[in-house]
Amino acid sequence: MLILIPISFFGLRILFDLSNPLRQPVTQIREELLEFTPIGMSINEVGQIIRDNEAWGWNGHIAPNGFPADPTFRVLIGSQSIRASLGGFNNIFWTSVIARWGFDEDGKLIDIHVEKHIAGW
Repeated sequence: MLILIPISFFGLRILFDLSNPLRQPVTQIREELLEFTPIGMSINEVGQIIRDNEAWGWNGHIAPNGFPADPTFRVLIGSQSIRASLGGFNNIFWTSVIARWGFDEDGKLIDIHVEKHIAGW
């Protein structure tokens, strides 16, 4: 009986980890974010939604430039952007999930980008 308790706890831990919505592909996470923060929403409204979600980490900073469209940073999406940590999950290494919201010069949302970063690589 004592052996079953650690195994059950371990099994529940695996199920909990596997049910983490941040394990979904970045395209699916992006689609879900678009439901909460649709294209055309104002930068202030998006900021408030991010602030209200206690699980997301955001320091309130609005970058005066867009977010990079590719790893070379040659093309930026938008003229302002917000970056927030959505959380993460553990495989062998910790994987953090970051979202970036890009806004046009009028402060309206034009795109969302989601990326995953694996610690230890």
